Amino acid sequence: MNPLLLRYVLPAVAGLLLLLGIYLWGRSDGSNSVQAQWDRERLANARAVQQATEKARQTEAQSNAAIESNRRRSDAQIADIARRRDAALQRLRDAATPGGFRLPADAPAQSSERAEEGLAGRDGGTSAELLRYAADAAILQSAFDACVRQYEAIKESFR
Repeated sequence: MNPLLLRYVLPAVAGLLLLLGIYLWGRSDGSNSVQAQWDRERLANARAVQQATEKARQTEAQSNAAIESNRRRSDAQIADIARRRDAALQRLRDAATPGGFRLPADAPAQSSERAEEGLAGRDGGTSAELLRYAADAAILQSAFDACVRQYEAIKESFR
């Protein structure tokens, strides 16, 4: 064999093989540590997502309970206002005018102060009382409508 080959080339090839082995060993060892770090990060992220999900579910449950409570309260208020309005309209329908004339079932509930003042003197206040009933019914109707609008707006905001 050639002495030059033995003296320079074989040690160079052996050195390159040694460096290649060290590189591959380090690369393999490095990938294991990177994989372990990646696994730790994934686990931490999974735990954070799970905690955030649980917190969101609790918040959702609390919000749903509050919404249901508000809905029940609003329904009760709407029913009360509707009952009061219906009672006022029924009182208005049942009240007799001076000539024995009864208002029709669909009589409008509107009044004005001048009409009330003018009617109070002629019939002893009966017409004025009817106008007050009509005004009360109109106020109750507007309160009822406002409550229904508010309920619908809240219901829409949670969709």
